[in-house]
Amino acid sequence: GGRVAAPIWAVKVATCAALVGAGCESAPPEVTIVDQKAKNVPAAPTADKGMQFIGPKLTIAAGEEKMLCWVPDWTPDKDYYLRKFRGFQGSMGHHVVALQDKGGNYKPGESFDCTSVAQMVNLQPLVLPDPDAHGDKPLLSEGYAVRMPKGARPVFQSHYVNYGSRAIEIQDVARLEYAPEANPTEVSYLILNDGLVEVAAKGETTRSMTCKVPSDMKLMATMGHMHGLGTKIRVELQRPADVAFATKTMFNVAQWKPEFRDAGPVEIFGVGNTALDLKAGDEVKVTCTWNNTTGKAIYFPKEMCSTVSYYYPATKEGMIICNKE
Repeated sequence: GGRVAAPIWAVKVATCAALVGAGCESAPPEVTIVDQKAKNVPAAPTADKGMQFIGPKLTIAAGEEKMLCWVPDWTPDKDYYLRKFRGFQGSMGHHVVALQDKGGNYKPGESFDCTSVAQMVNLQPLVLPDPDAHGDKPLLSEGYAVRMPKGARPVFQSHYVNYGSRAIEIQDVARLEYAPEANPTEVSYLILNDGLVEVAAKGETTRSMTCKVPSDMKLMATMGHMHGLGTKIRVELQRPADVAFATKTMFNVAQWKPEFRDAGPVEIFGVGNTALDLKAGDEVKVTCTWNNTTGKAIYFPKEMCSTVSYYYPATKEGMIICNKE
């Protein structure tokens, strides 16, 4: 939010309009667009190794924060197993997110504003990017992959904050890499989302929600998600069926930072002995705290309290979403 000073040329145009005949209408304003197209993009992978999509050229006005979604002109002709995803952006880019449209809601080649959550309801996560902080520890271990089903179109969300005084032109690039194995273990998502988040004006609010685990599963990674007013978030595993079971902390950030909204910490458990075992009937609980310094209550989706985990082996339902709504 916050006001952004009008670009210099806009002020000049207004001044000239007031002084017609002052000899300045003949000097048109210089409207230059700043190039924010993706930098340092590697060569595309070979067709057997993955795909690289070049996004459309899109413009974001001065002072605007936008999430723009774009649909490549490609529809999977079969199931593909994905190991890695990476987005490339200009310097004002915050993130590229890989999503999928399983319902045929969007046309190939389409782009649309997806800043509000209402525009996101038809989309589901596809594959998470590897966190840079864990360069040596990929999210998806060898032999494990996320399935991109036949017919489900990838949709990429590009988030930019144009903090400059001129419009920017963006063109992001998204790279998907396939799992090399013929039959990898399929990984999917366990997601908790509190759609009723309400952060009271002036002061601290804490909320939590719980999700019952529907079947036995193993978690390989967990992350939490909040926005700029968040101060802390904790995800815990409880086992009501076992009185001797001590609540286990799965993910904990005691000092949440606004930049974590787009690239937050990830707790990587891995696979095999180090994976986190969940049993049917277990409960996953997420607790979020915010400090609202404004005089207004803030509601979902401006603030969020959610957690995303990679679980395996994927059930036939695939993604498991617990939503408080």
